Amino acid sequence: MMLESKAAKRAAIDAAVEKADLGKFITADEMNTWIDSWDTENELSAPVASGQSK
Repeated sequence: MMLESKAAKRAAIDAAVEKADLGKFITADEMNTWIDSWDTENELSAPVASGQSK
């Protein structure tokens, strides 16, 4: 059971690393601007990750 848990954790980490290696990110400012717009008259769409880290 413990080995299965460790294997699952390792697989999740590997998947996250692969996704991060694509280099698609949003900035903290983009995220905060979006969140700040919630429940306002000018609510923004979710930011789109770009191919360049900022």
